[in-house]
Amino acid sequence: MHLPELKLDASKRIGTIRALNGVNLAPGLGDAILPAYNELHAACARMHDAPYNSNARDLVDITRIFPLFHLDHHDPRNYRFKETDDYLKQCIDGGTPVYYRLGESIEHQPIKYRIHPPADFQKWAEICAHIIEHYNEGWADGFHFNIKYWEIWNEPDAAGEWTGTQEQFAELYITTSKYLKKRFPHLMIGGPGHIGDDLAPVNTFLKACRDAQAPLDFYSWHCYGSNIEFFRDQVQFVRDLVDSYGFTKSELHLNEWHYAPCSWSKSPPNCRAMVYDHFMKYLDSAAFTAAVLMEWQDTPLDMSCFYTGVGRGFGIFTAYGEITKVYCALKAFGIMTKYPHRLSITKDPAVYALAGENDEGEIAVLLSVFPIMGSNVTILLDFEPKDIRLYSVDIANNLDQVEVKFLGNSTVVPIGGKKVTFEKRIIVPIATKPSVQLLKFKRS
Repeated sequence: MHLPELKLDASKRIGTIRALNGVNLAPGLGDAILPAYNELHAACARMHDAPYNSNARDLVDITRIFPLFHLDHHDPRNYRFKETDDYLKQCIDGGTPVYYRLGESIEHQPIKYRIHPPADFQKWAEICAHIIEHYNEGWADGFHFNIKYWEIWNEPDAAGEWTGTQEQFAELYITTSKYLKKRFPHLMIGGPGHIGDDLAPVNTFLKACRDAQAPLDFYSWHCYGSNIEFFRDQVQFVRDLVDSYGFTKSELHLNEWHYAPCSWSKSPPNCRAMVYDHFMKYLDSAAFTAAVLMEWQDTPLDMSCFYTGVGRGFGIFTAYGEITKVYCALKAFGIMTKYPHRLSITKDPAVYALAGENDEGEIAVLLSVFPIMGSNVTILLDFEPKDIRLYSVDIANNLDQVEVKFLGNSTVVPIGGKKVTFEKRIIVPIATKPSVQLLKFKRS
């Protein structure tokens, strides 16, 4: 049996652990999950599909804030900000920065109501500007939230998100991005959250932006799947593609993603509860999520947003507001961001690992373990640690503290063999598979 051994070099800092742990959405007003949500320490909350996760309230979407397009868009009385005000303020008050999607929520039904090309692209851009003014500059009894990222639309290559042509969308993006960037040069304007496997819409979009010299402070796209290496490797592919159109300084945002072991659209109705409530929230999803966040540390990805940080089928809470295993994995990574000085730790094919240290000299190691159980993962050290604590996400534990063993230098003489000296080592027991383990200790 392969027993993984990982050597931690606490004297070697190799960079900074990047907070790639954004989520989509925030709890609805008065939602009991809010305290647990705040404990995620998410890098941001991207606001897309908010009405569907907040009892159909009029939130975030352009048509919900400015519902009557023919009215005077410079008159604050024609905007309905109140529900979105309260929704965003609750999120920001809890310590999670807002990432605002300017556009519409998805429409699955056959008849589409809100995702058509606007009647006047310039007017639509000016409505977006007033929304930014409301939340960042206090316009119309607004706020000074200092929201940095403003994304134009979502999945224009998907039938449930855009009924126009790709050329029409490119024109909308160009018109809006140029207007917003001129009005707010200090903000990050980008998009558009492509989702499909077909690269034709992506190339159409990037070419149009290049030819029109439109701003693209960040390029965003989405991915759902179950292959960790694919999630890792696609980032460099997207980097190369975006660079090829001259956008070498554009940030890369994979701002919708989730573990998806099967196609939800093809899942039989009698299996959907199992797909959503078990596969997408349980230990496989937890270990996958932690592993992907670790693997992305060595890619050019600038931001990711897990879909979603709330309940429903793609969420991290149950329908009854209970935390899930994938919630625990995201929380564990959020804890890792508090240990930002990345340390060198060797690799092993059975374990994904990330190590960091805070300014007080406390070290944390995050492990995602897939193929082994009933055995151990050994962390080799060149110093004797103190105050060792292990927190496990497995069948029995939701990031609860469990027993851990430390062994100092020792020498044994096997029968008929040579002396063997073992280094200082922490023994992490793996009770179930897959699992996520968070180890903390201090230097002597």
